[in-house]
Amino acid sequence: MYIGSEYLIAHKKLEEYAMSLSAVKEALVEKALMEGAVTLTDFISCMRESLPEGWGVFEKVAQEKEGGGRGIFSPPTLDDVTRGQLLRIMASDAMRNAITGWFGMNFAFQNCHTVGAFFEGEKKEYALFVSMEAQILNQSPELRDC
Repeated sequence: MYIGSEYLIAHKKLEEYAMSLSAVKEALVEKALMEGAVTLTDFISCMRESLPEGWGVFEKVAQEKEGGGRGIFSPPTLDDVTRGQLLRIMASDAMRNAITGWFGMNFAFQNCHTVGAFFEGEKKEYALFVSMEAQILNQSPELRDC
């Protein structure tokens, strides 16, 4: 829910917020409030600092894709910190749009924690990755708690 800047300034301090982005600097909050805009570079810096393990997944997938590889992250297991950060990034349209803009490719997600990177022209590959059939085939008993 959007809260007007007057409310934020009058009633809260930055440290009173519970946030998924833990490295939000006061200057970035002021910029968002006063100017109404945050640059992609500033937002990515905040994401990278706040969610380093999750960011690392996308960086690795993008580098693999740019190097001619599949660009798929599909771990057999995942620690809780990386899992939580990955889910926070994928659950936020703003964060997903930011990584898409930053890396110049689309990212898609399947449970259980499989991330794929796709260049703009890879419509067929993207459609296959996000299909119901691909999700069904990605299931396994050891990933039940994912």
